[in-house]
Amino acid sequence: MADENLTESLVDGTGDGTNRQPPQGALFAIFAPLLSVISFILSNSSSDWCDFAYRRVSDETSTTEELEYSTQVGIWGFENPNSNVCYYYPSDFPIDSYLKASRWFSQMALGFGGTAVFLLLMSSCCHHTKSQWKCFGIFLMMACLFQGLEFLILSSNLCTGLTGKGMS
Repeated sequence: MADENLTESLVDGTGDGTNRQPPQGALFAIFAPLLSVISFILSNSSSDWCDFAYRRVSDETSTTEELEYSTQVGIWGFENPNSNVCYYYPSDFPIDSYLKASRWFSQMALGFGGTAVFLLLMSSCCHHTKSQWKCFGIFLMMACLFQGLEFLILSSNLCTGLTGKGMS
């Protein structure tokens, strides 16, 4: 009797023992966590690597010849143009409000996105109500919003006015 109850939900009620078709939302239950994991990985890599933006730096200290080079910059670090290695910004680096905001938004995007990814991955094990799915959607929308606001780095002095000599 107990064995019949365990398999009852897997067997069609026609009595012939054929398996039921998956519910209409089964594909969404797999697709949403998979897409969220991919977007979380891309979000994390974009904010941690030092290739968020490309900039050209010119050193105006030399009077005979202008030294010019290009480098990749990120929210948390920059690329050394000679060795192509990422370094964190030094402690005396001038950080303006746009860069601070971009750093804060990157952390918020990872927080909301990571929470949503974890909860969506748990959806394969646990049943969620409609209101919980709406909450997951809000978390993902907030992560998307904060991810977009990371582009404030493009308005910072790092991308607009910093030269090899210092602030211009």
